[in-house]
Amino acid sequence: MSKNDICFYITFSNPKEVYTPGSVIDGIAHVILAEPTKARSLKITLDGRAYTTWEVSRTRSVT
Repeated sequence: MSKNDICFYITFSNPKEVYTPGSVIDGIAHVILAEPTKARSLKITLDGRAYTTWEVSRTRSVT
């Protein structure tokens, strides 16, 4: 691990596959540095993206 390497991951308290707008996400942010570092603050910004698609089909019965 070089001096500038950072390992960052989040352990979610209640992990699920889908979050909706306004969902509260709770967990622990783990930051592992190569050496002890002094810092006044840590800012973490999460930005989620999604892609949704669906198909509509109709079935007609002839009598």
